[in-house]
Amino acid sequence: MAARFFYDVQQTHKPRIYREFHGEPYTESEFPARYRFSEESIEVLTNLLYDELKRPTHRIHAIPVTTQIKIALRFMHLVVYATRFPCVIGAVDGTHIRFQAPSHDEYAFVNRKNYHSINVQGICDHEGKFTNIVAKWPGSTHDSFIFRNSDVGIHMDQTHRGFNVDGLLLGDNGYACTPYLMTPYLRPST
Repeated sequence: MAARFFYDVQQTHKPRIYREFHGEPYTESEFPARYRFSEESIEVLTNLLYDELKRPTHRIHAIPVTTQIKIALRFMHLVVYATRFPCVIGAVDGTHIRFQAPSHDEYAFVNRKNYHSINVQGICDHEGKFTNIVAKWPGSTHDSFIFRNSDVGIHMDQTHRGFNVDGLLLGDNGYACTPYLMTPYLRPST
């Protein structure tokens, strides 16, 4: 009798609730330092590019246009430096996209700054165009791990013949310096 009771119960799914994140934890001086634009300028860019960047979806919520623009601006500063180096084919970096805490594996999505996020890696070429984006790792995942396990990282590790033949990528000090990925000196003496 008890077994029949368990089989007759229908599963009901709790509806998902999506909350918009309003506001950022940056002051008026920190915001331009992070994105190289004022909040007003990013709002103008969002209005100009909205129709081009909006992604309609029926399964999940797409990344908002404003967030897409902020991610692109974060990578653009590396591209400026990439154009000054010979043999550089692009720049790689990661950024955290904040979101509401998930119901499963919640701890894995808490990043080093103690908020829930996914860690998104992007690679831009010398013109500032994204050539690769990886957006599948929780916020606690380190940038270098994401790169090593990405298609580009695996390909470079297995087939790279030298920076003068295949070029190299620029990255910040969150990545390991390799023959195909140049990172800054941590403590330069001169």
